[in-house]
Amino acid sequence: MSKFTQNSAADYDERIVRLVPGYGLLHELAACLLAAHVSPTTPADMLIAGLGTGRELQDLAGRAPAWRFTAVDPSQPMLDAACARAEAGGYADRIAFRAVEMQAFDEAGPHDGALALLAAQFVPDDGNRAAFVRAMARPLRPGAPLAFVDLAEPSAPFEAAYRGWAMAQGTDVHQADAMLKRIALNFHPLTEARLTTLLAEADCSAPSPFFQAFGYRGYLARRN
Repeated sequence: MSKFTQNSAADYDERIVRLVPGYGLLHELAACLLAAHVSPTTPADMLIAGLGTGRELQDLAGRAPAWRFTAVDPSQPMLDAACARAEAGGYADRIAFRAVEMQAFDEAGPHDGALALLAAQFVPDDGNRAAFVRAMARPLRPGAPLAFVDLAEPSAPFEAAYRGWAMAQGTDVHQADAMLKRIALNFHPLTEARLTTLLAEADCSAPSPFFQAFGYRGYLARRN
């Protein structure tokens, strides 16, 4: 799954806000959603799948002072960037970092919630996506929330709208077209029906939508 090098990790935060519509908002909403389901003042352990540079940890750690985190990402440069962000923010001692593909994560937990923002979309639906969802769900307590945000069902109108939005953010047409090519080559969007099936197979509830920006969609489910 990991295609992120030291160089791509270094400028990821600067690039991603110009490439994903609603990037800041989706993090804020996901953090608010988890905090609405698990008290931010009650000790809890949250599982973060596909951590990247750790923007979600920054939001969650600030919102929920009693929570600890198990943060999983296969890219060591991304984990290094997330650790540096956490140390600067003063919450690094609340995080256990794990350099492993989420599909191979097998710690017992238990965890009180799980979050995967813009991570599962890179995992093909060839058995690996099902393994990703199972690995997120398996260590959760019954009733625990798990949230995903990923690209879903891009279409020709999406491409035209996305190109216009990206250029309005300061991305030139060549960069926007390059991103659309990367989406076609490296992203593995699911329909809501397929996600529902994978969640059911992982003993989770059907997903409820909480975010949409062009083709990017966020869903919340619960461990049965």
